[in-house]
Amino acid sequence: MRRFLFLSLLVCFSFTASAQDFKIIFVNTGTIKIGGKDLGKGDVFNESDKIVWVDSKQAMTVLSLSDFKEYVFASPDFEQRKLKSTRDYLVKSNRLSTRGSGSLSSVERQIGETLYVMDTTRVAISYVPDETEYFFLVRDGNRYELEYKDGVLIFTPEIWGELQEPVTVDLYFRHSDNEEELVIEGLGIVPLPETIQTKKAKRR
Repeated sequence: MRRFLFLSLLVCFSFTASAQDFKIIFVNTGTIKIGGKDLGKGDVFNESDKIVWVDSKQAMTVLSLSDFKEYVFASPDFEQRKLKSTRDYLVKSNRLSTRGSGSLSSVERQIGETLYVMDTTRVAISYVPDETEYFFLVRDGNRYELEYKDGVLIFTPEIWGELQEPVTVDLYFRHSDNEEELVIEGLGIVPLPETIQTKKAKRR
């Protein structure tokens, strides 16, 4: 009985210890309801807390307090895939853990078919290029080299310009031998407004 109780406590402790907390860096509606509370910039929530979206273009940028990676969570992404929490998103987009999955195919899974962006957007990936390798995007014949730093790819607004409508790009990887490999064809980039006024969203 004691052994069973010990194992049960150990499992519970392990689950709790592995749960991630996220800090809100920015939310384009001022506040957002998570875990039954209205949260805003600087507030922290747990990955299991339910997120209530009140606008089809509502989005927030958050920082994982476990791996210190940034993520953009967007209403259309969550609604289309019927996701309730941050944990749902991480599990279904293969971003819960990137250890041991450092390949270009893993990058395709981690970015997905659509990328929701607000201003400069950072996407955590598991592939580590060497000093002479890099990722780049091709849009309308123009090339945009992506900065890679500390496990993330950095997408800057110059890629989509002043457009507020989705654009389609191709993601490539340039190897050290100068060979260029297509990683994602037809990646949809969806710019989201940085400020949204909603009746239900309270501003701080």
